[in-house]
Amino acid sequence: MPTLSVTATPVAPSIRAPVSNGQLVATLAGIWSDSSPFTGTFAFTGPNFNHGGDYRIVGNQLQVANAANLNALGLITVEQVTIVAINQVITFDEVGF
Repeated sequence: MPTLSVTATPVAPSIRAPVSNGQLVATLAGIWSDSSPFTGTFAFTGPNFNHGGDYRIVGNQLQVANAANLNALGLITVEQVTIVAINQVITFDEVGF
């Protein structure tokens, strides 16, 4: 059975203050081990989630969501988020007449 993984480009993104909401941090990709096309979505998961709301996912982009907080930190710290790729399966129930 194929496995699904997530990659980010760049692998270890670095952003500098001042940042703005919506600023691109990394581009995400879902990769199937058998090279099948990924048609799912991305979501934050534990243990780090979206670092207390500092980041958001829009489509396949990891973006800044709370620029005010990140600018106040001065971006001197290392922050981690945890992202999972979700394979979307749509099923339909067949109705017979």
